[in-house]
Amino acid sequence: MVNIWEFILQTVSVSLVAGLILILKGIFKDKLTPRWQYGIWLLLVLRIFLPVKAAKPVLLPLGIYLEMLKAFAEGGLSSAYTARLAATEPSGVIPYLTSAPKSITDILFVIYIAGIIAFLCYYLLSYIRLRLILKKGNEISLENKGELQQFLYKNKVKNIKVTTVKGISSAFICGILSPVLVIPFGRETDEKVLLHEITHLRHRDSLQNVFWCILRCLHWCNPFMHYVFNTIGNDMEMLCDQRVLERLEGEERREYGVLLLNEVNKKYARMPGTTSVSNGGRNISKRIEAIVRFRRYPEGMALVSICIAIILSVPCLFVSAGFSEGNGIYFPGTEYEYQKAVAYSKINRCTTVAGALDTYAKALMDNNGIMLLTASPEESREEIIKSLNGFYETEEEIEIIIPENGRPFTVFNLMKADSNKYSAVLAFSIYEQYKNEAKGDKYHISGDTLLIPVEVFKENNSWVVRETGERKKSKNHLSGTTAEQAIHLSEDAPLLFEDAVKGENGTLETKVTCVFSTSYDTARSDNILSSGHPSAYDSKVHLDADFGECLIETTYTYSYEGEDYKSIRHVAMEYTPDPEAEFKAEKTYIIENYGSSSSDGSGKRAYTVNDGEQWNKTIIDTDINGNYDYKKLMEGYSSTRKLAIYIDGKLTDVFTTEVNTNGN
Repeated sequence: MVNIWEFILQTVSVSLVAGLILILKGIFKDKLTPRWQYGIWLLLVLRIFLPVKAAKPVLLPLGIYLEMLKAFAEGGLSSAYTARLAATEPSGVIPYLTSAPKSITDILFVIYIAGIIAFLCYYLLSYIRLRLILKKGNEISLENKGELQQFLYKNKVKNIKVTTVKGISSAFICGILSPVLVIPFGRETDEKVLLHEITHLRHRDSLQNVFWCILRCLHWCNPFMHYVFNTIGNDMEMLCDQRVLERLEGEERREYGVLLLNEVNKKYARMPGTTSVSNGGRNISKRIEAIVRFRRYPEGMALVSICIAIILSVPCLFVSAGFSEGNGIYFPGTEYEYQKAVAYSKINRCTTVAGALDTYAKALMDNNGIMLLTASPEESREEIIKSLNGFYETEEEIEIIIPENGRPFTVFNLMKADSNKYSAVLAFSIYEQYKNEAKGDKYHISGDTLLIPVEVFKENNSWVVRETGERKKSKNHLSGTTAEQAIHLSEDAPLLFEDAVKGENGTLETKVTCVFSTSYDTARSDNILSSGHPSAYDSKVHLDADFGECLIETTYTYSYEGEDYKSIRHVAMEYTPDPEAEFKAEKTYIIENYGSSSSDGSGKRAYTVNDGEQWNKTIIDTDINGNYDYKKLMEGYSSTRKLAIYIDGKLTDVFTTEVNTNGN
């Protein structure tokens, strides 16, 4: 926690959870045991120590309104602790300073930390002062206190000091590692009071008291949380009462209630590391009400209590009630809607690589600055906001065509650089407007493809996109099936892999291209290699989009380097994924062009050459794998092929190619 906004998000979220627990405790006040009433506060502890993410607020969309308030308050400031355009994302619940304060919000955060230190010092000094007072008391030798000795022995309490002190009105326990039982000087203490304190000792309630005091310090400036921690302390006392009453019988229980009534106006220790049967008149009245309702709960209630706690934990810890208005949030029409949309873009970020690419591409296609803010890194946000013409439109606009197949963009050659970064090329179908000077109007020239190199990387647990090079245009069309797109643009888009191996009679070049399309850039066709076209383009933003289709295209180009190429009549290529395969020295082919391939990575290609035309000394075959698992492809691609080249039926060259794109 490094700024005041993180604390505000944290303490308000914690307060909401505490409020929900208080409401449910009131509903089940006389229906569930004191053990449940106290134990349910464990959910609050978990909520306190689980940093609240702005994108996943609990119960209410706090993040949106907090970001709007932060943008307004930090607008004219140069805070050292707060990045105005970054989402509020607490990395922990313990606050610390990163530098000297520079603004009023920085100073407020310093004051908050100073308050924590002041409260901790107050509790520590109070505890030290109490221990010094106890040192002035008279330590009791249990050997001379027969009844007290028997009571402690009966309750299996060993190695505890007993001190009597003047001026105290009720017995209490002080200390954690070396606990001391403190009793009033000059008068006997009822065994039921001692039993209450020994019960505290047995369940380490003094340590729990210290823990709650530390949490109180973390939320010292939240008055509601002070009330909550007072309630927690009283619940701990009522649980202790319940445990004592379970050990008493009949008239003893009524006498215990009378003892509590006698404690109403007595002073009591409130320092960390202490427990006392007294805890204030108002709290004792609630405890007496609980004693009146006392009963032994049936065993089945334990299971009921656990089930209720599990159900309650869902909204308190796991439910994401984030601000969601659908795609409409990206098209604000008023200043208020614009500020809300900017806040939304900061905290509702892309959760997948495909989601980031899908959102960024649609931002360019729709000329939408809010979408662009959502998918862009923090370093670009200020520039994007400055570029807005209206409430969301950017100055730059890419004229996009939705082709016949319904897919206006494709992702080429997604390559993993490391666990948090990928590179890729976005390809868009575009059209441009040209002015006809003679007629003085404009007309459209369509069919070009715009290629934009990008990198996708993680920033604050979300994926963002950044352009990494010049945008280029290609006259080849982004149309047809995914396989056709890969073939059309393979020469224009940067390759995923390229290698050349020299053989005895020629050189083999291997080029690899991969193509992805997101699940939401189009309605999926049944077969990505078929001629059928998907029907509908989905223009909505999907921050968690996935890849729906992918394929690998590998092109093998053999260049013959012999001088006798003019006399060659027939050339052929064979390849197999088996690196141990043996090829025949001679093969007889039908003298005509043919090719075949199979899903196991093997294939053949043959040409009749110098038949009316001069051969260009090359033979090319393309292997397309449209059944590849896109998750594996995102992690990298590797394959091995063994290829044979036959010239006029004789084995001329043999190659082994190894493709590896695992971050290389």
